[in-house]
Amino acid sequence: MWMVQCSFHLDGSQELSVIHLDTIICALHLLPMFSDQFIDNDVLFHNSLDLFTSFYVNQFVDHNSFDILS
Repeated sequence: MWMVQCSFHLDGSQELSVIHLDTIICALHLLPMFSDQFIDNDVLFHNSLDLFTSFYVNQFVDHNSFDILS
């Protein structure tokens, strides 16, 4: 699996960009990179991208994404 993480500018601010809807091919399955500590109960689906800094991209989630990402 590939590993991805957020990119930041030199001043520490997060790099952001707009992705046009017609360029999205399919959704990805992101798995957070867990540490050896317990996860807080406040981690939910809507804030997990903000609380974790690195993710695994699951390219084997379906055959279409496997063909596109390989």
